[in-house]
Amino acid sequence: MDLRAALAAHRLVAIVRGGDPEAALRTVLAMADEGIELIEVSLSGKDALSVIKRAREALGPDRPLGAGTVLTADDARAPRRAGANFAVTPALGEGVGAAHALGLPVLAGVMTPTEILAARTSGAAALKIFPAAQAGGPAYLKALRGPFRTNCSCRWAVSTRRPPGRTWLPEQPRSESVRPWSATPRTVAA
Repeated sequence: MDLRAALAAHRLVAIVRGGDPEAALRTVLAMADEGIELIEVSLSGKDALSVIKRAREALGPDRPLGAGTVLTADDARAPRRAGANFAVTPALGEGVGAAHALGLPVLAGVMTPTEILAARTSGAAALKIFPAAQAGGPAYLKALRGPFRTNCSCRWAVSTRRPPGRTWLPEQPRSESVRPWSATPRTVAA
């Protein structure tokens, strides 16, 4: 899987996590049916490996399906066996190198310029600034693009909630279980 190309084409990675594995699976399948191409199942959700395995069976072998919150080598190996074909990390750690060694492209969470260089060296296919809102959001990303525009051959993603005054998809109500929702594009008044 070419994660960089997929991120450039689709520009969205949907994250599924929750305390109800059945609801999480339904959410993955509903998002896939609605046309969301890049879906990540967070390992912090209940029975996430089972959700990944069952989603892979339902989606077939070629659909992008990621494992998120990959922190350790075991966090990379188990989802790979369950059917994940990319990994997402909240930070740099052994999970990045292990996933890369397994052939899983990695969307690595970074915060500082030092971490950006370390992620590039570790083989990350793309970077996400995490947590972006706390770092300054788009202004921080713009500042990083200056020195890393030509030196970092990575795609960038920003992990943040909608800042005040911005128009994005509305936040969904939070609950212990994940609920399927329509991925039909819509905007909200700021």
